[in-house]
Amino acid sequence: MFARMAVVIAALQPGGAGALIGLLVLLAAASFAVAAWQWRRSSDPSAGRASDAPDGKVFGLGTAVAFGAALAIVAVLSRAARDAFGTAGLYSVAFVSGLADVDAIVISSAELLGQGQSASSVVTTAVLLAATANMLVKAGMARVVGGLAVGAAVARGYSAVVLCGAAALAINILR
Repeated sequence: MFARMAVVIAALQPGGAGALIGLLVLLAAASFAVAAWQWRRSSDPSAGRASDAPDGKVFGLGTAVAFGAALAIVAVLSRAARDAFGTAGLYSVAFVSGLADVDAIVISSAELLGQGQSASSVVTTAVLLAATANMLVKAGMARVVGGLAVGAAVARGYSAVVLCGAAALAINILR
């Protein structure tokens, strides 16, 4: 997720989002490190391996239209919330939209940053909030689908990644 987000930001804001891209690369590295650590700790490394491709059309017209609609809604809400409630409004929209998807808020945040309508630290915090919300949902899904042990392992791993991101963000903001 984080590597993809970094590529999207780099494509949309080449040269203008160094702090955000740096944070996303750090979070991608932390995620890979946690995954490697979890895998090495497991007694059966092949457990949980996907055997079938997902059902449904990932690249179908309906999926594309739904993503476009979500992107438009998040773009409008993020600007409106920021205008009405300031930074707290943007953070709220970022967290709520992250519960379903991070891409829309990442793209909207990149636009706000590129247009000079939000500071780099604000956009970076918004993206981290969206990613945190998204990981909370994924940890809950892991708990429901895989049981308590799987859910707890995923939650521990995600917690380590979020703490790493929060520490990096705090260091960057305090500098």
